[in-house]
Amino acid sequence: MKDYILKNGLVLGAVYIVLSSIAYSIGVSFTLSTAWSIVQFVVPIAILIYMLVFYKKMMGGFINFNHSFILVFGLIASSSFIHMVFNIILYNYIDPNFSILLQEATIEKSIELMQGFASESAMEEMITALENQDSFSPRSLASAFGYGLVLNAILSLIIAAFFKKDAPIENLD
Repeated sequence: MKDYILKNGLVLGAVYIVLSSIAYSIGVSFTLSTAWSIVQFVVPIAILIYMLVFYKKMMGGFINFNHSFILVFGLIASSSFIHMVFNIILYNYIDPNFSILLQEATIEKSIELMQGFASESAMEEMITALENQDSFSPRSLASAFGYGLVLNAILSLIIAAFFKKDAPIENLD
């Protein structure tokens, strides 16, 4: 299972890198679009499920919950780590200006969303907090990866529960 996780984690990590590269090459507004965010969530999940189903077939059509969880979480964690390293390189060494543009666009989008239901002082506090936050520093990206592991564990539990299939217990009479 370890080799399968490593090999396919690299593949899934490459998918994340390709998706991020596409977004980067098209621009900031595309990167922050809702439709693209959905694509960046659905495509890796679909590939992840395909990898799980393929592994399950390799195991004779059966995979218990424990192995299913370990497989899914291992694939997500390894691919997310690869994606984090890529993002650190992209946002801090290849094109640091892109992260500044993303941060500015995020602030603008947040202002648009808050207009009409948030007070002026609340909006100013939020803008100040966003301006002082460096979301694309290596430390911030690594921290987000760590917190993401918790959410990924929950996602892994859900997927594992859906795809587990225990082998039948044979009568030993």
